[in-house]
Amino acid sequence: MAYAVACTRLSCLPISSRPARAGKHVACATSSRDEEVAKPAEVRVRLPWTGDIGPREIKLLADAFTDPKLLSSVPSIGGYMLRNGTAALRHQASILRGGPGGKVGGGSATYPSSWSGPFAFANELIAGFLEAVSASNELERYRSRTRGEGEEEALRRVGEYVRGLRGLMAVGIAPMPGTKVQSIEIDGRSAVWLTPDGKSWDHPDAPRRTVMWMHGGAFILCSTNTHARLLSSLGIAAGAKVLSVEYPLAPDEGRYEEMLSHVVEAYQWLTSPSGGGVDPGSIVVGGDSAGGHLAVGLVQRLMSSEVAKGPAGVVLMSPWLDPGRDDPATEDAWNSARDTSCCYLRGVKDSLKVVHDLVFERVMEEEEENELAFSYLPPRNMLRRELWDGERASRCPPMLVQYGGAEVLAAESRNFVRIASESGIEVTSQEFKDLPHVFQVFDALEAEGERAIQSAGAFVSDVCKTS
Repeated sequence: MAYAVACTRLSCLPISSRPARAGKHVACATSSRDEEVAKPAEVRVRLPWTGDIGPREIKLLADAFTDPKLLSSVPSIGGYMLRNGTAALRHQASILRGGPGGKVGGGSATYPSSWSGPFAFANELIAGFLEAVSASNELERYRSRTRGEGEEEALRRVGEYVRGLRGLMAVGIAPMPGTKVQSIEIDGRSAVWLTPDGKSWDHPDAPRRTVMWMHGGAFILCSTNTHARLLSSLGIAAGAKVLSVEYPLAPDEGRYEEMLSHVVEAYQWLTSPSGGGVDPGSIVVGGDSAGGHLAVGLVQRLMSSEVAKGPAGVVLMSPWLDPGRDDPATEDAWNSARDTSCCYLRGVKDSLKVVHDLVFERVMEEEEENELAFSYLPPRNMLRRELWDGERASRCPPMLVQYGGAEVLAAESRNFVRIASESGIEVTSQEFKDLPHVFQVFDALEAEGERAIQSAGAFVSDVCKTS
Protein backbone atom coordinates (compact mmCIF):
# COMPACT_ATOMS: atom_id res chain seq x y z
CA MET A 1 0.00 0.00 0.00
CA ALA A 2 2.90 2.33 0.61
CA TYR A 3 3.60 2.63 -3.10
CA ALA A 4 0.08 3.55 -4.08
CA VAL A 5 1.27 6.76 -5.70
CA ALA A 6 4.56 5.43 -6.96
CA CYS A 7 4.09 6.34 -10.59
CA THR A 8 2.58 9.50 -11.95
CA ARG A 9 3.91 9.43 -15.48
CA LEU A 10 5.29 6.97 -18.04
CA SER A 11 8.50 7.57 -19.88
CA CYS A 12 9.59 4.70 -22.13
CA LEU A 13 12.37 4.23 -24.62
CA PRO A 14 11.84 2.16 -27.77
CA ILE A 15 11.32 -1.57 -27.59
CA SER A 16 14.62 -3.37 -27.81
CA SER A 17 15.75 -6.79 -28.86
CA ARG A 18 17.93 -9.00 -26.71
CA PRO A 19 18.86 -12.69 -26.94
CA ALA A 20 16.63 -15.04 -24.96
CA ARG A 21 17.80 -17.24 -22.09
CA ALA A 22 15.34 -20.06 -21.70
CA GLY A 23 13.88 -20.42 -18.25
CA LYS A 24 15.54 -17.33 -16.88
CA HIS A 25 14.56 -14.27 -18.90
CA VAL A 26 11.50 -13.24 -20.82
CA ALA A 27 12.79 -12.51 -24.29
CA CYS A 28 12.40 -9.22 -26.09
CA ALA A 29 11.37 -8.93 -29.71
CA THR A 30 11.17 -6.24 -32.35
CA SER A 31 8.04 -5.65 -34.36
CA SER A 32 7.25 -8.40 -36.85
CA ARG A 33 4.34 -10.01 -38.62
CA ASP A 34 5.79 -13.41 -37.95
CA GLU A 35 4.02 -14.69 -34.84
CA GLU A 36 6.79 -17.22 -34.30
CA VAL A 37 9.28 -14.36 -33.93
CA ALA A 38 7.34 -11.65 -32.14
CA LYS A 39 4.72 -13.01 -29.77
CA PRO A 40 2.93 -10.39 -27.64
CA ALA A 41 3.98 -12.19 -24.45
CA GLU A 42 7.63 -11.66 -25.34
CA VAL A 43 7.53 -7.88 -25.78
CA ARG A 44 9.15 -5.87 -23.03
CA VAL A 45 9.49 -2.09 -22.78
CA ARG A 46 12.75 -0.53 -21.66
CA LEU A 47 12.41 1.98 -18.82
CA PRO A 48 14.94 4.67 -17.99
CA TRP A 49 15.34 3.63 -14.36
CA THR A 50 16.35 -0.01 -14.58
CA GLY A 51 15.60 -2.26 -17.46
CA ASP A 52 12.14 -3.14 -18.53
CA ILE A 53 8.57 -3.91 -17.70
CA GLY A 54 6.94 -7.04 -19.03
CA PRO A 55 3.70 -7.97 -20.77
CA ARG A 56 1.68 -7.86 -17.56
CA GLU A 57 2.63 -4.25 -16.82
CA ILE A 58 2.22 -3.22 -20.47
CA LYS A 59 -1.33 -4.57 -20.47
CA LEU A 60 -2.06 -2.87 -17.17
CA LEU A 61 -0.86 0.45 -18.53
CA ALA A 62 -2.93 0.03 -21.68
CA ASP A 63 -6.01 -0.85 -19.64
CA ALA A 64 -5.52 2.07 -17.26
CA PHE A 65 -5.10 4.75 -19.90
CA THR A 66 -7.86 3.54 -22.22
CA ASP A 67 -10.56 2.81 -19.63
CA PRO A 68 -13.02 5.73 -19.49
CA LYS A 69 -14.36 4.62 -16.08
CA LEU A 70 -10.94 4.70 -14.51
CA LEU A 71 -9.94 7.91 -16.24
CA SER A 72 -13.07 9.58 -14.88
CA SER A 73 -11.89 8.74 -11.35
CA VAL A 74 -8.37 10.10 -11.85
CA PRO A 75 -9.36 13.75 -11.17
CA SER A 76 -10.96 12.82 -7.86
CA ILE A 77 -7.91 10.76 -6.88
CA GLY A 78 -5.67 13.69 -7.76
CA GLY A 79 -7.94 16.03 -5.82
CA TYR A 80 -7.67 14.00 -2.63
CA MET A 81 -3.90 13.81 -3.01
CA LEU A 82 -3.60 17.54 -3.67
CA ARG A 83 -5.76 18.37 -0.64
CA ASN A 84 -3.71 16.20 1.68
CA GLY A 85 -0.36 17.24 0.22
CA THR A 86 -1.27 20.91 0.53
CA ALA A 87 -2.28 20.38 4.16
CA ALA A 88 1.09 18.79 4.81
CA LEU A 89 2.92 21.76 3.32
CA ARG A 90 0.85 24.21 5.37
CA HIS A 91 1.60 22.21 8.49
CA GLN A 92 5.34 22.29 7.86
CA ALA A 93 5.27 25.99 7.02
CA SER A 94 3.47 26.71 10.30
CA ILE A 95 6.13 24.79 12.23
CA LEU A 96 8.90 26.75 10.49
CA ARG A 97 7.18 29.98 11.53
CA GLY A 98 6.99 28.76 15.11
CA GLY A 99 3.30 27.88 15.02
CA PRO A 100 1.60 24.68 16.21
CA GLY A 101 1.04 23.22 12.76
CA GLY A 102 -2.55 22.15 13.38
CA LYS A 103 -4.60 19.45 11.75
CA VAL A 104 -3.55 17.68 8.55
CA GLY A 105 -5.02 15.56 5.83
CA GLY A 106 -8.64 16.24 6.67
CA GLY A 107 -8.31 14.57 10.08
CA SER A 108 -7.16 15.49 13.56
CA ALA A 109 -3.72 13.85 13.38
CA THR A 110 -0.62 16.00 13.67
CA TYR A 111 2.86 15.05 12.57
CA PRO A 112 5.61 14.19 15.02
CA SER A 113 8.23 16.92 15.25
CA SER A 114 10.85 14.50 13.93
CA TRP A 115 9.19 14.26 10.51
CA SER A 116 10.82 16.12 7.64
CA GLY A 117 8.74 18.14 5.21
CA PRO A 118 9.24 15.74 2.26
CA PHE A 119 8.36 12.77 4.47
CA ALA A 120 5.13 14.39 5.68
CA PHE A 121 4.26 15.39 2.13
CA ALA A 122 4.77 11.84 0.80
CA ASN A 123 2.76 10.34 3.66
CA GLU A 124 -0.17 12.65 2.93
CA LEU A 125 -0.09 12.08 -0.83
CA ILE A 126 -0.50 8.35 -0.21
CA ALA A 127 -3.22 8.99 2.37
CA GLY A 128 -5.08 11.04 -0.20
CA PHE A 129 -4.74 8.35 -2.86
CA LEU A 130 -6.04 5.64 -0.55
CA GLU A 131 -8.89 7.79 0.70
CA ALA A 132 -10.00 8.42 -2.89
CA VAL A 133 -9.79 4.73 -3.72
CA SER A 134 -11.77 3.77 -0.62
CA ALA A 135 -14.55 6.12 -1.69
CA SER A 136 -14.99 4.21 -4.95
CA ASN A 137 -18.54 3.37 -5.91
CA GLU A 138 -17.29 0.07 -7.32
CA LEU A 139 -16.07 -1.04 -3.91
CA GLU A 140 -19.30 0.07 -2.29
CA ARG A 141 -21.31 -1.89 -4.85
CA TYR A 142 -19.41 -5.03 -3.99
CA ARG A 143 -19.70 -4.38 -0.29
CA SER A 144 -23.48 -4.07 -0.49
CA ARG A 145 -23.94 -7.05 -2.80
CA THR A 146 -26.15 -10.00 -2.01
CA ARG A 147 -25.40 -13.61 -2.80
CA GLY A 148 -28.11 -13.56 -5.40
CA GLU A 149 -28.57 -11.48 -8.52
CA GLY A 150 -25.92 -8.87 -9.20
CA GLU A 151 -22.96 -10.41 -7.35
CA GLU A 152 -21.11 -11.54 -10.46
CA GLU A 153 -21.50 -8.17 -12.16
CA ALA A 154 -20.34 -6.30 -9.05
CA LEU A 155 -17.30 -8.54 -8.79
CA ARG A 156 -16.48 -7.99 -12.45
CA ARG A 157 -16.61 -4.21 -11.96
CA VAL A 158 -14.32 -4.39 -8.95
CA GLY A 159 -11.87 -6.41 -11.04
CA GLU A 160 -11.89 -3.77 -13.76
CA TYR A 161 -11.36 -1.00 -11.25
CA VAL A 162 -8.39 -2.54 -9.46
CA ARG A 163 -6.76 -3.53 -12.76
CA GLY A 164 -6.88 0.10 -13.73
CA LEU A 165 -5.32 1.14 -10.43
CA ARG A 166 -2.53 -1.37 -10.98
CA GLY A 167 -1.97 0.21 -14.37
CA LEU A 168 -1.47 3.62 -12.79
CA MET A 169 1.22 2.05 -10.58
CA ALA A 170 2.88 -0.18 -13.19
CA VAL A 171 6.02 1.88 -13.83
CA GLY A 172 7.01 1.83 -10.18
CA ILE A 173 10.10 3.17 -8.42
CA ALA A 174 13.70 2.58 -9.43
CA PRO A 175 15.81 0.00 -7.58
CA MET A 176 19.13 0.94 -6.06
CA PRO A 177 21.91 1.63 -8.58
CA GLY A 178 23.88 -1.45 -9.60
CA THR A 179 21.01 -3.88 -8.99
CA LYS A 180 20.43 -6.38 -11.78
CA VAL A 181 16.73 -7.03 -12.39
CA GLN A 182 15.76 -10.30 -14.12
CA SER A 183 12.35 -11.81 -14.80
CA ILE A 184 11.72 -15.54 -14.60
CA GLU A 185 8.61 -17.69 -14.62
CA ILE A 186 7.44 -19.97 -11.81
CA ASP A 187 4.33 -22.07 -12.31
CA GLY A 188 3.19 -19.88 -15.16
CA ARG A 189 3.55 -16.61 -13.24
CA SER A 190 6.22 -13.97 -13.20
CA ALA A 191 8.85 -13.66 -10.49
CA VAL A 192 11.73 -11.22 -10.41
CA TRP A 193 15.30 -11.51 -9.20
CA LEU A 194 17.04 -8.40 -7.85
CA THR A 195 20.75 -9.06 -7.41
CA PRO A 196 23.30 -6.58 -6.06
CA ASP A 197 26.57 -5.75 -7.84
CA GLY A 198 25.05 -6.23 -11.27
CA LYS A 199 25.44 -10.00 -11.32
CA SER A 200 22.97 -12.46 -12.75
CA TRP A 201 21.06 -14.36 -10.07
CA ASP A 202 22.58 -17.66 -11.23
CA HIS A 203 26.12 -16.37 -11.65
CA PRO A 204 28.69 -18.40 -9.64
CA ASP A 205 29.72 -15.23 -7.81
CA ALA A 206 26.18 -14.10 -7.01
CA PRO A 207 25.26 -14.28 -3.31
CA ARG A 208 23.98 -17.65 -2.12
CA ARG A 209 22.16 -15.87 0.67
CA THR A 210 18.61 -15.32 -0.61
CA VAL A 211 15.56 -13.34 0.46
CA MET A 212 12.20 -14.55 -0.89
CA TRP A 213 9.77 -11.63 -0.62
CA MET A 214 6.00 -11.20 -0.97
CA HIS A 215 5.08 -7.57 -1.66
CA GLY A 216 2.28 -5.73 0.10
CA GLY A 217 -0.68 -3.99 -1.48
CA ALA A 218 -3.76 -5.26 0.40
CA PHE A 219 -3.78 -8.44 -1.73
CA ILE A 220 -5.11 -6.42 -4.69
CA LEU A 221 -2.38 -3.94 -5.72
CA CYS A 222 1.37 -3.46 -6.25
CA SER A 223 4.11 -5.57 -7.81
CA THR A 224 7.87 -5.92 -7.88
CA ASN A 225 8.04 -2.62 -9.77
CA THR A 226 6.41 -0.71 -6.91
CA HIS A 227 8.70 -2.39 -4.37
CA ALA A 228 11.95 -2.36 -6.37
CA ARG A 229 13.74 0.19 -4.20
CA LEU A 230 12.78 -1.47 -0.93
CA LEU A 231 13.81 -4.94 -2.14
CA SER A 232 17.07 -3.82 -3.71
CA SER A 233 17.95 -1.84 -0.58
CA LEU A 234 17.31 -4.92 1.55
CA GLY A 235 19.39 -7.07 -0.79
CA ILE A 236 22.33 -4.69 -0.55
CA ALA A 237 22.05 -4.45 3.24
CA ALA A 238 21.88 -8.24 3.59
CA GLY A 239 24.43 -9.10 0.92
CA ALA A 240 21.71 -11.24 -0.64
CA LYS A 241 19.83 -11.69 -3.86
CA VAL A 242 16.08 -11.15 -3.60
CA LEU A 243 13.37 -13.20 -5.29
CA SER A 244 10.17 -11.17 -5.53
CA VAL A 245 7.13 -13.42 -5.97
CA GLU A 246 4.35 -12.07 -8.18
CA TYR A 247 1.47 -13.95 -6.59
CA PRO A 248 -2.05 -13.72 -8.09
CA LEU A 249 -4.00 -10.65 -6.96
CA ALA A 250 -7.65 -10.43 -5.99
CA PRO A 251 -10.29 -10.39 -7.20
CA ASP A 252 -9.54 -11.15 -10.85
CA GLU A 253 -6.41 -13.31 -10.59
CA GLY A 254 -7.16 -15.32 -7.45
CA ARG A 255 -8.19 -15.41 -3.81
CA TYR A 256 -6.09 -16.17 -0.75
CA GLU A 257 -5.90 -19.91 -1.39
CA GLU A 258 -4.47 -19.34 -4.90
CA MET A 259 -2.07 -16.73 -3.57
CA LEU A 260 -0.69 -18.99 -0.87
CA SER A 261 -0.51 -22.01 -3.17
CA HIS A 262 1.64 -20.02 -5.58
CA VAL A 263 3.88 -18.79 -2.75
CA VAL A 264 4.40 -22.39 -1.58
CA GLU A 265 5.22 -23.47 -5.14
CA ALA A 266 7.68 -20.61 -5.46
CA TYR A 267 9.47 -21.74 -2.30
CA GLN A 268 9.57 -25.31 -3.60
CA TRP A 269 11.05 -24.05 -6.87
CA LEU A 270 13.60 -21.93 -5.04
CA THR A 271 14.84 -24.88 -2.97
CA SER A 272 14.74 -27.43 -5.81
CA PRO A 273 18.07 -28.39 -7.47
CA SER A 274 16.34 -28.07 -10.83
CA GLY A 275 14.94 -24.65 -9.92
CA GLY A 276 16.63 -21.97 -7.85
CA GLY A 277 19.00 -24.48 -6.27
CA VAL A 278 19.22 -22.57 -2.97
CA ASP A 279 19.67 -24.43 0.29
CA PRO A 280 16.85 -23.61 2.77
CA GLY A 281 19.52 -22.69 5.32
CA SER A 282 20.47 -19.76 3.08
CA ILE A 283 16.91 -18.48 2.64
CA VAL A 284 14.97 -15.86 4.58
CA VAL A 285 11.32 -15.39 3.63
CA GLY A 286 9.55 -12.14 4.25
CA GLY A 287 6.86 -9.71 3.30
CA ASP A 288 5.39 -6.32 4.03
CA SER A 289 1.75 -5.66 4.95
CA ALA A 290 -0.44 -8.22 3.11
CA GLY A 291 2.76 -9.89 1.90
CA GLY A 292 3.62 -10.44 5.56
CA HIS A 293 0.42 -12.46 5.95
CA LEU A 294 1.49 -14.64 3.00
CA ALA A 295 4.97 -15.06 4.44
CA VAL A 296 3.47 -16.25 7.74
CA GLY A 297 1.07 -18.51 5.81
CA LEU A 298 4.05 -20.07 4.05
CA VAL A 299 5.80 -20.65 7.38
CA GLN A 300 2.64 -22.29 8.73
CA ARG A 301 2.56 -24.65 5.76
CA LEU A 302 6.20 -25.56 6.20
CA MET A 303 5.75 -26.04 9.97
CA SER A 304 2.94 -28.50 9.20
CA SER A 305 5.02 -30.47 6.72
CA GLU A 306 7.06 -33.50 7.72
CA VAL A 307 9.12 -33.27 4.53
CA ALA A 308 9.79 -29.68 3.53
CA LYS A 309 12.59 -27.88 5.31
CA GLY A 310 11.83 -24.37 6.44
CA PRO A 311 13.88 -21.23 5.84
CA ALA A 312 16.60 -19.86 8.09
CA GLY A 313 14.51 -16.89 9.17
CA VAL A 314 11.51 -14.65 8.59
CA VAL A 315 11.37 -10.85 8.17
CA LEU A 316 8.01 -9.09 8.54
CA MET A 317 7.53 -5.40 7.91
CA SER A 318 4.22 -4.02 9.23
CA PRO A 319 2.49 -7.37 8.66
CA TRP A 320 -1.29 -7.45 8.17
CA LEU A 321 -2.04 -10.49 10.33
CA ASP A 322 -5.65 -10.00 11.43
CA PRO A 323 -7.42 -8.68 8.32
CA GLY A 324 -10.84 -9.74 9.63
CA ARG A 325 -10.29 -7.76 12.86
CA ASP A 326 -11.21 -10.76 14.97
CA ASP A 327 -9.00 -9.67 17.85
CA PRO A 328 -10.51 -6.88 20.02
CA ALA A 329 -7.25 -4.93 20.02
CA THR A 330 -7.25 -4.92 16.21
CA GLU A 331 -10.82 -3.63 16.08
CA ASP A 332 -10.06 -0.94 18.67
CA ALA A 333 -7.05 0.24 16.66
CA TRP A 334 -9.12 0.63 13.50
CA ASN A 335 -11.94 2.39 15.33
CA SER A 336 -9.54 5.07 16.54
CA ALA A 337 -7.32 5.22 13.43
CA ARG A 338 -8.80 8.32 11.81
CA ASP A 339 -8.66 10.43 14.97
CA THR A 340 -5.40 9.36 16.55
CA SER A 341 -2.99 8.14 13.87
CA CYS A 342 -0.89 10.00 11.34
CA CYS A 343 -0.53 6.72 9.45
CA TYR A 344 -1.67 7.03 5.84
CA LEU A 345 -3.99 4.02 6.30
CA ARG A 346 -6.26 6.00 8.59
CA GLY A 347 -9.05 6.42 6.01
CA VAL A 348 -9.32 2.89 4.57
CA LYS A 349 -11.13 1.03 7.34
CA ASP A 350 -14.27 0.35 5.30
CA SER A 351 -12.53 -0.44 2.01
CA LEU A 352 -10.21 -2.95 3.68
CA LYS A 353 -13.26 -4.72 5.08
CA VAL A 354 -14.43 -5.10 1.48
CA VAL A 355 -10.99 -6.42 0.50
CA HIS A 356 -11.08 -8.93 3.36
CA ASP A 357 -14.42 -10.29 2.18
CA LEU A 358 -13.10 -10.55 -1.38
CA VAL A 359 -9.86 -12.28 -0.51
CA PHE A 360 -10.93 -14.63 2.27
CA GLU A 361 -14.44 -15.64 1.22
CA ARG A 362 -13.63 -19.33 0.73
CA VAL A 363 -11.35 -19.40 3.76
CA MET A 364 -14.22 -18.16 5.91
CA GLU A 365 -16.50 -20.84 4.49
CA GLU A 366 -13.90 -23.49 5.30
CA GLU A 367 -13.50 -22.16 8.84
CA GLU A 368 -17.25 -22.40 9.39
CA GLU A 369 -17.29 -26.04 8.29
CA ASN A 370 -14.18 -27.18 10.16
CA GLU A 371 -12.68 -24.43 12.28
CA LEU A 372 -9.36 -26.10 13.06
CA ALA A 373 -8.62 -27.68 9.66
CA PHE A 374 -5.55 -25.53 9.07
CA SER A 375 -3.85 -28.09 6.84
CA TYR A 376 -6.13 -27.20 3.90
CA LEU A 377 -6.39 -23.45 4.26
CA PRO A 378 -4.59 -21.35 6.88
CA PRO A 379 -6.85 -19.10 8.95
CA ARG A 380 -7.37 -15.44 8.24
CA ASN A 381 -6.26 -14.50 11.74
CA MET A 382 -2.58 -15.32 12.29
CA LEU A 383 -2.89 -14.17 15.90
CA ARG A 384 -4.59 -17.40 16.96
CA ARG A 385 -2.46 -18.92 19.67
CA GLU A 386 -3.09 -22.54 18.66
CA LEU A 387 -1.17 -21.85 15.45
CA TRP A 388 2.04 -21.29 17.38
CA ASP A 389 1.93 -23.79 20.25
CA GLY A 390 3.63 -27.11 20.85
CA GLU A 391 5.71 -28.95 18.29
CA ARG A 392 4.73 -26.52 15.57
CA ALA A 393 6.48 -23.69 17.42
CA SER A 394 9.66 -25.76 17.72
CA ARG A 395 9.86 -25.87 13.91
CA CYS A 396 9.46 -22.14 13.46
CA PRO A 397 12.61 -20.24 12.40
CA PRO A 398 13.76 -17.00 14.08
CA MET A 399 11.65 -13.98 13.20
CA LEU A 400 12.20 -10.24 12.92
CA VAL A 401 9.10 -8.04 13.13
CA GLN A 402 9.41 -4.33 12.30
CA TYR A 403 6.52 -1.90 12.52
CA GLY A 404 5.77 1.77 12.97
CA GLY A 405 4.54 2.93 16.35
CA ALA A 406 2.06 5.32 14.72
CA GLU A 407 0.48 2.83 12.31
CA VAL A 408 -2.93 1.27 12.77
CA LEU A 409 -1.45 -2.23 12.38
CA ALA A 410 0.91 -1.76 15.33
CA ALA A 411 -1.51 -3.60 17.65
CA GLU A 412 -1.37 -6.67 15.42
CA SER A 413 2.43 -6.72 15.42
CA ARG A 414 2.61 -6.29 19.19
CA ASN A 415 0.14 -9.15 19.77
CA PHE A 416 1.94 -11.38 17.31
CA VAL A 417 5.31 -10.79 18.97
CA ARG A 418 3.80 -11.53 22.39
CA ILE A 419 2.14 -14.77 21.25
CA ALA A 420 5.25 -15.96 19.41
CA SER A 421 7.51 -15.20 22.38
CA GLU A 422 5.21 -16.96 24.84
CA SER A 423 5.18 -19.99 22.53
CA GLY A 424 8.97 -20.19 22.68
CA ILE A 425 9.69 -18.84 19.21
CA GLU A 426 12.80 -16.70 18.81
CA VAL A 427 11.37 -13.35 17.74
CA THR A 428 12.96 -9.92 17.59
CA SER A 429 10.60 -6.96 17.77
CA GLN A 430 11.55 -3.52 16.48
CA GLU A 431 9.01 -0.76 16.97
CA PHE A 432 9.91 2.56 15.39
CA LYS A 433 8.15 5.30 17.29
CA ASP A 434 5.99 7.84 15.43
CA LEU A 435 6.39 6.15 12.03
CA PRO A 436 3.63 4.94 9.67
CA HIS A 437 2.87 1.72 7.84
CA VAL A 438 5.84 0.13 5.98
CA PHE A 439 7.89 3.24 6.63
CA GLN A 440 10.94 1.44 5.21
CA VAL A 441 9.82 2.47 1.73
CA PHE A 442 10.60 6.07 2.71
CA ASP A 443 14.25 5.32 3.38
CA ALA A 444 15.32 8.12 1.04
CA LEU A 445 13.25 10.63 3.06
CA GLU A 446 13.39 9.26 6.60
CA ALA A 447 16.59 8.14 8.34
CA GLU A 448 14.74 5.57 10.45
CA GLY A 449 13.67 3.82 7.25
CA GLU A 450 17.29 3.35 6.28
CA ARG A 451 18.16 2.19 9.80
CA ALA A 452 15.37 -0.39 9.71
CA ILE A 453 16.55 -1.77 6.37
CA GLN A 454 20.11 -2.05 7.67
CA SER A 455 18.83 -3.88 10.75
CA ALA A 456 16.80 -6.28 8.60
CA GLY A 457 19.87 -6.90 6.45
CA ALA A 458 21.95 -7.70 9.51
CA PHE A 459 19.26 -10.14 10.67
CA VAL A 460 19.29 -11.93 7.30
CA SER A 461 23.05 -12.18 7.37
CA ASP A 462 23.10 -13.46 10.93
CA VAL A 463 20.47 -16.21 10.63
CA CYS A 464 21.92 -17.46 7.34
CA LYS A 465 25.37 -17.73 8.90
CA THR A 466 24.21 -19.64 11.95
CA SER A 467 21.67 -21.94 10.28
